[in-house]
Amino acid sequence: PLILTTTNGTKAISRSKTSKEIIIASFLNVSEVARRIEAGNYSKIHIACAGTNGKFSMDDYLMAGAIISRINQNNFDIDDSGIAAFQLYEGAKVDLHKALSYTFHYKVLQNKGFQADLNFCLRENIYPIIPEVIDTCHLKLAVRQN
Repeated sequence: PLILTTTNGTKAISRSKTSKEIIIASFLNVSEVARRIEAGNYSKIHIACAGTNGKFSMDDYLMAGAIISRINQNNFDIDDSGIAAFQLYEGAKVDLHKALSYTFHYKVLQNKGFQADLNFCLRENIYPIIPEVIDTCHLKLAVRQN
């Protein structure tokens, strides 16, 4: 079984309950998520960044940029925030650790002894899966493997 614990992610999912579809993205599955977006023929997509303790978090924003970098941008109206996320990711993708090493959330995790977790989570395209919320009332997930 997969057990996921999150505080900020759960809040972001809860705020997205009215969405037609909710898929979960990370650096670990970013290309699969982008492929799903490309194949989905969506009229609109919103990338919800969960943040840290209710505040902006650079790791989420880089993740949004990673998704945008992998989709055909001509097929979507990307707002200025999305363009900025894309440009930030393009400059940071060669060394995500370096790009995030001075950020609040990275330092908190590092100081709590989670360097191995940071090393793992900042790898890209390790899993060909797409977790999705299938029950917004109980926040149940299903995982599709492509």
